[in-house]
Amino acid sequence: MEKTKPDILAYIKYEPGEPADYATDELPMAVLTSVDNNHKKRRKKMKKNKLTKVEKLFAENALPGLFHIEYYTGRQKLRDFMRSTAYSIAGCLVGHMFTGYKSGHLVSASIIPDQIGPGRILTKGVSSEEIDLNSPEPYRSLAGNKILLTTLAGRGAELRVMASENNREILDDNYLCDFGEEEGTAAYQSIQIANIMAGKKVDDMSMFDIYPPAMEILKQAESWTNEMLDMPEVWSGVERLSKRLLEKGVISKSEEIETLCGEVPFVSIELPEWRERLFLGYYQK
Repeated sequence: MEKTKPDILAYIKYEPGEPADYATDELPMAVLTSVDNNHKKRRKKMKKNKLTKVEKLFAENALPGLFHIEYYTGRQKLRDFMRSTAYSIAGCLVGHMFTGYKSGHLVSASIIPDQIGPGRILTKGVSSEEIDLNSPEPYRSLAGNKILLTTLAGRGAELRVMASENNREILDDNYLCDFGEEEGTAAYQSIQIANIMAGKKVDDMSMFDIYPPAMEILKQAESWTNEMLDMPEVWSGVERLSKRLLEKGVISKSEEIETLCGEVPFVSIELPEWRERLFLGYYQK
């Protein structure tokens, strides 16, 4: 009669990748032996799965209990979260450089969490585009589109690597309804900017409302953002920036950001339709 291996899961319930520490004297010896062998395999697997200095730093500064890095699955979750953050920050950075929005004010970028949250871009000074939001048309729309493309580029880049490269729906319900209700998020800012561009007075706004004409503005910005990220020069900049952020955790010099962006700042100036969209045709080829 053919011998079959005991079904460990019939006796023990545990999460994949986590140690099964619930064995009791009541379990058959064959099962206990199998569990012990699984422990050895996991220990060997964990030794090959060491965390880098940046990964350790990220985990130390994250919310307590968010990542159980003593487990294999916890480390994979940590790396996925770091990758998501890195591409989001990289997308925003190329957005800055492509549109010119605060491109001369960038100081540093980091994926290491702080008391506010994971990922941040530091700038210095006040950009004239923010003042222009109170200006008459077409300058208000010009400034608003630059801000929208910059903020949406972060989520657009993140979706392409974490969900699917064909995922182009940046403005899904999760983004607009969930994150859009949280003041201080990129989604909240995008909604408020679009409302202002659509002519709605800030005093008339409910915190979570999207003024109907503003939705058309957001959809156009979404289309332009995807068009921007589709450009090989732009996506190459995203890849270089995200790689450096995952390796170092931080990009501490504005010159380094510019170098990693490569040709990104010049693409929008060289293409007539983008000169018109972002600079009112000011730059001539």
